Amino acid sequence: MINQVRNPDAETCLAIAHALNLPPETVFRAAGLLPPVDEDTEYQEEFFHLLSQLSPQERQEILDLLRFKAERRSTNIKKSRVDPARSVLKG
Repeated sequence: MINQVRNPDAETCLAIAHALNLPPETVFRAAGLLPPVDEDTEYQEEFFHLLSQLSPQERQEILDLLRFKAERRSTNIKKSRVDPARSVLKG
């Protein structure tokens, strides 16, 4: 890997991932052992990797926060879709 003569084996990739606190998939891709993926997939892999390191209580807190943000976003989108003419007539 250092001199790019050959790709590292799976064990080496796992050790690097652990040492750098990265998802193993990220290191395997960098080593050419897995095919590339889109940015969203990389983001999800990192998210789940980090989430797996939290306690059940911390994971629940993150889930509650995500639900809150998703609901707030949904509410804001619905509010922005209100017909301006109707909102003026109601006011």
